[in-house]
Amino acid sequence: MTLKTRRLLFYSSLLFFLIAAALVIFYAMGFRIDFENKLIQETGGIYVKSNPVDVEIRLDGEQIKNEAGILDTGTLIDDLRPGEYQLVINLADYSEWKKNIDVKHSAVSIFDSVVLVAQNREKIRDEVDGFYFANDLFVTESSGAIEFDGESITGNEIAHFTENGIVITKDSDTGDYYLSNIFDLNPSVNLTAMFNSLKEAQLALQGAVSIVKIQPYPYDDRRFVVLTERAIYTLDTEGLLVSQIDSSASDFIVSQNEVYWINDAGMFAYNLLLDTKTVVYDGETGNILQWNADSSAKKITILENNGELLSIDNKEATTTTMSTDATYFDASPGGRFLVFVESTGLTSVYDFEWEEGDRGKQEISLVTLDTPVKKVIWYIGNTHLFIKTSDNILRFVEIDSFLPTNEVSISEDVGDFAYDSDGESLYYANDSGLWRLEF
Repeated sequence: MTLKTRRLLFYSSLLFFLIAAALVIFYAMGFRIDFENKLIQETGGIYVKSNPVDVEIRLDGEQIKNEAGILDTGTLIDDLRPGEYQLVINLADYSEWKKNIDVKHSAVSIFDSVVLVAQNREKIRDEVDGFYFANDLFVTESSGAIEFDGESITGNEIAHFTENGIVITKDSDTGDYYLSNIFDLNPSVNLTAMFNSLKEAQLALQGAVSIVKIQPYPYDDRRFVVLTERAIYTLDTEGLLVSQIDSSASDFIVSQNEVYWINDAGMFAYNLLLDTKTVVYDGETGNILQWNADSSAKKITILENNGELLSIDNKEATTTTMSTDATYFDASPGGRFLVFVESTGLTSVYDFEWEEGDRGKQEISLVTLDTPVKKVIWYIGNTHLFIKTSDNILRFVEIDSFLPTNEVSISEDVGDFAYDSDGESLYYANDSGLWRLEF
């Protein structure tokens, strides 16, 4: 082969490589060639992933092949011209999901948290006034009686139920709190009597007092934080020990190893393991309507009576005003998201870890509710909310900045409800019984 021929082959191969690479980049950037009309078109795409997976997908009324399976968990709809589209996802006996999507050039709109709600529900109990759920176990409250698996438990109000089977109940007539174990129901321990006896013997504080609030330790449900009308204590029911955290407190919350309490001087923290106290907030605490610490114990959220919603970052020692017109809030597990409701009924979700360039917005407006929110539970992955309003309607609401916001009414006349993220099931009680809904 002559030198001229070798050069010709080399430059031809190089030219072919450069053209092929340019075409690959051209294609990857979303450009397509319309040979029929001799045009270069800009394209984008939509990626959708749903639960359940075997759904029907329609884009502007045209059915799209569902590619979800063993290898592909979702479906990519590509080669779409930029513009407005309506994506609809259906499955028999499930709620419908819709979204208006603005497809952009060289971009894929991702919807990987589509959840359809089943219409079929399983009735697992007859009518109950309330229930507590933990680790596939139910403690129910009906007609002033508390039961587990048909066995009666002392008291007529449930205060706490742990995954180890520990039940804290209250007798509304006497005001006494009781400790029971569902695996060994007799005898129950009168926590109020135990606390007062130990308080007098070990702290020399005479006189019986009522327990205003009691909560188990996060890591030991035989130890408790106890609030009386004047002070806050720890109570060890196994070691029979009582200790005073502070002589003045009006309320407390527990997160991780920290107990947070408030009094006229501000907000304070007590570490249950290290036995140390710190000042968290030295502002006015007499007008707090609601407050909470996230599961990481890094953020504390305070809602004041005037509607001001404050987020306190313990690590950075900063305070941020989230709203000046809030009526309710709830932080997600881990504390990344905060849902809050304003007096207009507008419900919003704020992402503390949002950065410029992330999909969506830092604050997403969801739905406007006609009645106040009574309780919120976060769905797995923090992609949806279970919201119960004061008219006892339970809703399943999507967290997404793209409209419309998909909202499903699960049931009316709902009393208690709980979500089991491990079993991916919602449990709720209404006038006709206790129900289970699989997700």
